[in-house]
Amino acid sequence: MIAHAWVLWTNTKARATGDEGLATAEVIGYSALAIAAIVAFFALLTPLGEDVVNWIRTQIGI
Repeated sequence: MIAHAWVLWTNTKARATGDEGLATAEVIGYSALAIAAIVAFFALLTPLGEDVVNWIRTQIGI
């Protein structure tokens, strides 16, 4: 009986201190950071791409 109560108490304590709900918040946070990184990456590459296109046009003579 005491062993059963101990197992029940430890299982309840483990469930109370678990972080199962944190996984969703982590996924949303990582997704937001990934989207921000992609937007920043393309924002930085856009002017460089325009410079490359203009350089190619100059070399071709268009």
